[in-house]
Amino acid sequence: MTDLPGSLRPGVPHPLAYVADVVHAARPRLGTVRLVCIDGPACSGKTTLASRLARALDLVPAVQVLHMDDLYEGWDGLPGVWERLEKWVLAPLRAGRPGRYRRYDWQRGEYAEWHDVPLGLALIVEGVGSADRPVDADAVLKVWVDAPTALRFERGVARDNGGFGPYWHGWAEAERVHFATERTAERADLLVDGAPDVAYDPETEVVLLGGTSRPAGRDGQRRSPVSSA
Repeated sequence: MTDLPGSLRPGVPHPLAYVADVVHAARPRLGTVRLVCIDGPACSGKTTLASRLARALDLVPAVQVLHMDDLYEGWDGLPGVWERLEKWVLAPLRAGRPGRYRRYDWQRGEYAEWHDVPLGLALIVEGVGSADRPVDADAVLKVWVDAPTALRFERGVARDNGGFGPYWHGWAEAERVHFATERTAERADLLVDGAPDVAYDPETEVVLLGGTSRPAGRDGQRRSPVSSA
């Protein structure tokens, strides 16, 4: 587990700069790259947090955000996605070489163009499956983001113009099995509330989950100013 400032308490806002400081201070474990993994169920707020953390790190363009959505082979693509991430990106970076991955085109149902992953100061990988067990030796920070199930579904339908709806239950079951096997939330260094009900600045602050929260899709109907993916 990564050592985090003792002042980080659940249920209250904290500057994202605190989290950025942890990443800055960490010794790189993936070759010369500081790897941050942001995992959690669909539409909990992972993509939003990744982009805001990248800005807080103030390393752009030396920090890159890689989306697991670009590696899944469609709606049934969660199993096996780790092998592509490891082969295309993590293994080369670990060996001191740039990584390279091929984006999956969801509309065409096939892989499309290649994207380079340079040897930057930091790499943020966000998406379901980004914080699987093998990453423990490489990541300087593993983050779990969660939000109520009903709100996540609402976000997903709005984001994909209803396209996610027919696949929601199948994907949610795949997530449930995956997270239970990987114990993703239990292994995370930081548990983030993707739908906090306290006042905070979503651009510059983060709210942590408390001990009473239930990982992998909490029940409830809370609303949040945080947009999500």
